[in-house]
Amino acid sequence: ISSFGLFDVVVSDAAPHTTGNRFVDTSKSMEIVKGVVSLAKASLKKNGNLVAKVFQGGDVQEVLKALKSDYNKVTTFKPKCSRDDSFETFIIAKGKKA
Repeated sequence: ISSFGLFDVVVSDAAPHTTGNRFVDTSKSMEIVKGVVSLAKASLKKNGNLVAKVFQGGDVQEVLKALKSDYNKVTTFKPKCSRDDSFETFIIAKGKKA
């Protein structure tokens, strides 16, 4: 994928333009996350890590379940600095399996 070789970490803070419709916004966020997960699968070294912003809702649990087969540890994290009414969170996948 890259002329630089494989990477130790992939970090994505990408988010779609929001519409105010939670269903639409979470669906668009999920499309981005699925693309980032695919990129990480192809470009991370063994034991590499992935961090990706996602809007809560939709298929997040499905993505987490799929990541658990490819990484040693998968969690989510909502930073304290994130607004209380914000539905963004981060997926953290550590230790990509061979």
